[in-house]
Amino acid sequence: MRIILLGGGHAHIGVLRLWAARPSCRPRGPILLADPGSEVWYSGMLPGHVAGHYPARALMIDLPRLCDRAAVTRIEAAADAVDPVRRRVRIGGAWHDFDLLSLDIGAHARLDALPGFSDHALAVKPLGTFSEGWARWLAKALPAPRVAVIGAGLGGAEIALAMAHRLGPDARVTLIEGDAQPLPGLGARARAMVVGALERRGIGILTGSAVARVEADALHLADGRIEGADLIVGAAGARPHGWLAVSGLTDARGFVPVGPTLQHPEYPHILAVGDCAEMLASPRPKAGVHAVRQGPDLAHNLAALVAGRPPRPHHPQRDFLKLVSLGERRAIALWRGLALGGAGGSALLWRLKDRIDRGFMARGRC
Repeated sequence: MRIILLGGGHAHIGVLRLWAARPSCRPRGPILLADPGSEVWYSGMLPGHVAGHYPARALMIDLPRLCDRAAVTRIEAAADAVDPVRRRVRIGGAWHDFDLLSLDIGAHARLDALPGFSDHALAVKPLGTFSEGWARWLAKALPAPRVAVIGAGLGGAEIALAMAHRLGPDARVTLIEGDAQPLPGLGARARAMVVGALERRGIGILTGSAVARVEADALHLADGRIEGADLIVGAAGARPHGWLAVSGLTDARGFVPVGPTLQHPEYPHILAVGDCAEMLASPRPKAGVHAVRQGPDLAHNLAALVAGRPPRPHHPQRDFLKLVSLGERRAIALWRGLALGGAGGSALLWRLKDRIDRGFMARGRC
């Protein structure tokens, strides 16, 4: 059987790492991985990179080396079409047949429908593109710059805190949130602690109105407010890749639905994981930790399907420990409604996050 792994996301990295360490777990037959880049970026360390604690290379996993060690053929190209009935996928303009297809292509943070965003703003995802854009802007940034971050979820808050730390006390960083309050996905106690950290850093928060359009030096909100900005960053959640929508694989929002075994309910020869997937039985917010934990079950199920055995269900965590970096080398911890570390954060919690992140990268590099 021929397997194609589409994308170098966190779950596929886990699968490759397992096959490299334990070749007997690798399914027999040809396996191809396609991704447009030669490095995979780890999202957990992005705020630390933005804050200046990690160089860009610290976030990168060498995908060619990992594929070689896992005995997987790699194509450095992007896919732009899937035919689930004829079992083929178009990669770099050429069609490739498959028996099993696994999708781990992530999502993006572009607000393409927002007027002016594509011309004047920088999206947090893809991470590599964002890192390059951030570095270019830093090289020419004027003193006391103004930065506006669209999206005041936890990811947007972390990026804002990291930028405020990197740019210093003279910078003005503002979070923009269309909902009535920031951090809409958090409980009251956790929200209060993160808001306290934002206020402590002097980060402004504008809520209750969506962004209507983006200009080169300003955001225009739907209620008429205007926020001047020298840099505009899009961090308003995960958005699916548009080309998937015409494949017949996606739900109304553009994500790929999967059942407990990570298989598409209509096309069981197609599996999906990470941010591009939507777990029907147990919906979860888009977060890298879920993709990492899907890796072992995905590897097992690919091998089981090749061998004709029944796949096993994946049981995602109901909640997980969130270690939120505060720009400086301090962090707070959020777990099951609890919030630890205070608005000023804890150096010990940051060291714990650093250790976890570095451990993941070390494993990812084989």
